[in-house]
Amino acid sequence: ILLSVAIKSRRFHSRFVKWRDWRLDFGKVIRRRRRALGIAQDALAELAGLHRTYISLLERGLRNPTIDVVARLAHSLQTTMT
Repeated sequence: ILLSVAIKSRRFHSRFVKWRDWRLDFGKVIRRRRRALGIAQDALAELAGLHRTYISLLERGLRNPTIDVVARLAHSLQTTMT
């Protein structure tokens, strides 16, 4: 759900996904889900085995997460990647 929502939320004017747009959308999905669960960034970071600043960077669209990070976040946020 995390990955598909982020990608489907954009209207693309070309065949290619702009990475910056994708990262921003992904970050918004992470932040929205985290807040809906009432989890702070540091608590999510601990659950996912990541650093709090990395969660912040992801939510702001400043980092490109690996598939492993997406899987860990999905598990920690009690959702799926698809």
